[in-house]
Amino acid sequence: MNIEDIFRRRSWYTYPLAMLLVSPLPAGLIAAYPRSGSTWLRTMLVNVIYPESNSNPQVFNRVIPGISITHFLHAYTSKNTPPIFSSHSRYFRGLRRRTVYVLRDGRDSVLSLFRYSTTRKGIEMAFDDWFDQYTRGHVRWDEHVKSWLTVGKSALKDDMLIVRYEDMRKDTLTELKKVCEFLNIAYSEDLLNNSINSASVANMKKWESEILGKVLSGNSSFYRGGEANEWDNLLTEKQKARFITLHQDSLLLAGYIS
Repeated sequence: MNIEDIFRRRSWYTYPLAMLLVSPLPAGLIAAYPRSGSTWLRTMLVNVIYPESNSNPQVFNRVIPGISITHFLHAYTSKNTPPIFSSHSRYFRGLRRRTVYVLRDGRDSVLSLFRYSTTRKGIEMAFDDWFDQYTRGHVRWDEHVKSWLTVGKSALKDDMLIVRYEDMRKDTLTELKKVCEFLNIAYSEDLLNNSINSASVANMKKWESEILGKVLSGNSSFYRGGEANEWDNLLTEKQKARFITLHQDSLLLAGYIS
């Protein structure tokens, strides 16, 4: 795949028809900018709903799928599937669904996205060159966050829960409990703890290798379990300044700078 195609994939920004179809219905949504922790959250939630899944990606992609017409039809015709979807879309006007928005510092999200779209795919590219293409892409982190924290928050009001990736890393149990209560998912303390343990990076990499039929190195794995504030050590001062110049309003809005 050409690196420019990374920023043109339709899953990146919107499925307007599908979102319009599902928006009036009483379903939940997990929304996030790519590489912000939504896969981790979905994995833990599905472990709560179906403990026997043991973090199997094929199960959580079926139980909390991405928005599409096919997934929409399956979710609303299956008695065993809770009507919860996931999306990397910006806020779509008219969306009226209980939404968990997973928010992560854009500097960490973008660094993770850089690794995902280059190193993981065997593409050699300097971060600065990649960042040039990112700035011309269809959806930047700042645009995504601004859409949800302004228009989305105003429209959804109490039907929107903001969960920070940094808080999930710091106190996973408390944040997972909040999400379960918000989405009306039944849980017990033991079930939450087991769900968290099952969603470990080591277990996810094990599933990944089993499904793909090969052992993946740390650089090629989808799962990294990135720490918070990695950007501070990995970006140069010039790169940090450039990021803030382009994303200042949204970093302020999200509370990552003051």
